[in-house]
Amino acid sequence: MQARSSFGCTYSWPHRRYTDRGIVSLARSCTNLRCVDLGFCRNLTDMSVFCLAELGSIRRLSLVRLHRLTDIAVFSLAEHALDLERLNLSYCDRLTVQAVHLLTKRLLKLQHLSATGIPSLIDRPGLHRFSDACPPVRIFHLRD
Repeated sequence: MQARSSFGCTYSWPHRRYTDRGIVSLARSCTNLRCVDLGFCRNLTDMSVFCLAELGSIRRLSLVRLHRLTDIAVFSLAEHALDLERLNLSYCDRLTVQAVHLLTKRLLKLQHLSATGIPSLIDRPGLHRFSDACPPVRIFHLRD
């Protein structure tokens, strides 16, 4: 995991042992986090994302291969992380088209969204909705 404070300090930790409890503690003690990379932290659930979303300072968030992540976490981001500019949800295989669509509608500062390898986004009829609802998103990565 990597986290960067608003002062530009970067912290790196090995990712395999991290739990929601640790991320909740980090979010409560480092309230000015701007960039957080939780990619491959496979023990994490929606709870970690809830706490980070509520910070309000998060600008960049990577959640690559968080297999326990559900739409509920994405709904929390859409409600609380309104200043989010970059988000990577690649290979979060439990997410739905509806959750990702809500992000593109609510997060008006979102410029870069990666959603590679999410089964519900591949060859689905509802995917056309993204072309209407995401004017702020400049880069939208989507591959199977």
